[in-house]
Amino acid sequence: MIQKTLFDTPAKISRKSDPTTSQQSAAVAEKELPRYQQELWAVLRALSQPVTAREAAQETSRRCTGMEDTYRKRMLDLVKRGLAFECGERQCRLTGKSAMTFTAKEQT
Repeated sequence: MIQKTLFDTPAKISRKSDPTTSQQSAAVAEKELPRYQQELWAVLRALSQPVTAREAAQETSRRCTGMEDTYRKRMLDLVKRGLAFECGERQCRLTGKSAMTFTAKEQT
């Protein structure tokens, strides 16, 4: 029996109304979502303070092989799964704009 991980059920990233080419690209990308989520969560857990999605994405991209934007979009996936949570708003160090910060919820 193969044990599933927290990241085995990828979210649907395309809509029926999207062009066929977009749906095909999304089908390929969906296979990689569990890896992107897991990499983002690992970095989020390693950081010692709450960070914005953009900051976490930049750090994950630096440590791993994915593109920064891909990781940034996965933050909401982690929140929905209960693996990360919002912890207030502050100025993003990268954009200078006010942004929500996140931290990892440790699994017991």
